[in-house]
Amino acid sequence: MKRVSKQRGFGLLEVLIALTIIAIIAGLSVPSLIPNQDKGAIEKTGFLVRQELQRLFDESWLNTKSFQVITSPEGEWSVFSMKFDQWVEDHNLFSNIEDVSYAISLKNLNGSSHSGKIYFMSSGEYTPFELVISNEAYSKTLYGDGINDIKIK
Repeated sequence: MKRVSKQRGFGLLEVLIALTIIAIIAGLSVPSLIPNQDKGAIEKTGFLVRQELQRLFDESWLNTKSFQVITSPEGEWSVFSMKFDQWVEDHNLFSNIEDVSYAISLKNLNGSSHSGKIYFMSSGEYTPFELVISNEAYSKTLYGDGINDIKIK
């Protein structure tokens, strides 16, 4: 009597080949997703900086207070308010958001760099600026014309 065997399932070799193909595809696709994390961090940082600067602009205009924002090369953002004709440290906005390295540079609208200070006057005006937040792959630019809202591009 001859026995007929019906093979069920996959052999070890077939499973190993399938896993190897899946590993190769995953290895090719995962590195392309990693820079998007940096892009997301830059976008988040740009949004937070814009939101804070816009809040100071609105507060200076509505409450007739003057503010000065000073940035340091280390990424510290300090806010000073005018009290009795002198600048007094009010609070820190934030320091180095995320674990992503980024460079912040302040420029006047005519393209020349300035000292890292943005003034928000009680009259509703502020220092015109261009603020670039970037890393090796991505950048976000915040624009302030000195009168209107602060925009991100």
